[in-house]
Amino acid sequence: MGSDLMCTGESYEKSQITSVDDQLLFLKSKGVTFSCLDGTCARHVLSHERTLTQLYAYRTLFERRTGGTRDGTYIGLDFSHMVRLSCLDQRFRQVMLALSLDIEHAARTRSVVEASKREEDGFEVVEDYFASLPPHELHHRKVELSMLRKDTYNGPLYKCYGEHIPLEAYVELVSFGTLSDLYLHCAKRWDNEEFLREHYLFKSVRRMRNACAHGAPILKNR
Repeated sequence: MGSDLMCTGESYEKSQITSVDDQLLFLKSKGVTFSCLDGTCARHVLSHERTLTQLYAYRTLFERRTGGTRDGTYIGLDFSHMVRLSCLDQRFRQVMLALSLDIEHAARTRSVVEASKREEDGFEVVEDYFASLPPHELHHRKVELSMLRKDTYNGPLYKCYGEHIPLEAYVELVSFGTLSDLYLHCAKRWDNEEFLREHYLFKSVRRMRNACAHGAPILKNR
């Protein structure tokens, strides 16, 4: 498995953990018990279902002993607790990912609808957004678009317009980060305080979506 970095909150513990048996020994050394799941089940989990790093993240929810021969070990932490928390976290991420994707979709739709209400030229809105960007940011946005040239799903839409693209197409091609930045530009362009508030909310939504999409252990925080 190679070298693992176990974050303790104040520092990192560096350990060479190369086998499942080594991982089990590491957990036992930290006070983790195996009362509900025996060694055979634990080996199966660590070999086929979860990595040690994923499971060990939930140790932060448990208190540690202070002093004595077992100083620093965890109190009442069983291997099954980490497995159950990991499963619960996975279900939570599925719900939050679906919710964040719905919010992202609503933001794309809302920006187009608002532009239509204001009888905006979609091409002009995007061109004005590009013109507002500093050179390095503009380059980044152009690269983001050009990378879609060979994309199986969005390639045809990009090829239809290229870099001269209307708002209704642009919002469907860009990342949530770019969409949020565009949303801020529109908020200023239209002097729309509601859009401005939503832009700042999107920052939290985007962080949650990214954490969920990448399987980050969300419930490890108290």
